[in-house]
Amino acid sequence: MNAELADNAAGQTGCTGKKRRWFFVWLIPLLWEGVSLGARFHSGDEHGLLVIGGMAGFWICFFIESARSIDFPALWPVFLTGGIVMAICGSVMDLLKVSRKLWLCIFVACIAAVFGLVWMSFPSFEEMRWKHGSVLAIVLFSANFSLYASFLITSVAAAVRNMTARRKNQTSDISLETDQ
Repeated sequence: MNAELADNAAGQTGCTGKKRRWFFVWLIPLLWEGVSLGARFHSGDEHGLLVIGGMAGFWICFFIESARSIDFPALWPVFLTGGIVMAICGSVMDLLKVSRKLWLCIFVACIAAVFGLVWMSFPSFEEMRWKHGSVLAIVLFSANFSLYASFLITSVAAAVRNMTARRKNQTSDISLETDQ
């Protein structure tokens, strides 16, 4: 029992001796921070794409009045809060053992889907570009929004997979007990 607790404290899981992988806990916040920083300079029409895309951090503006300014020094609470929120999301993904390939495919597909939906809401590509200042603003918004969507989709899929595997193991244990 004490050896198992020591293994878990050392970052290993259970009896397998495999190290727990901590991949998303640093990748997701770094992506969010980078995309949000880029969105600060390409923020879309009246900073709308920046605020909506960066909603993981902008909720702090309800509590800290200085963060309500769009000036860069005033945004540090937003970036700090968003980084912490996204690190929590990344650790949830790591604990659920979300597949990296699945997450990447869903993330890229969501970027394309969100960009396409924004584009379809305008009569022409030029009008969309004129409204938001640049195509990069829409790409950055799509990337941030896709981080949220890919987190939700892959986390739910991994949780369902884990619950199904657990139920399958429980039913096989029950059938082994009845066979004896």
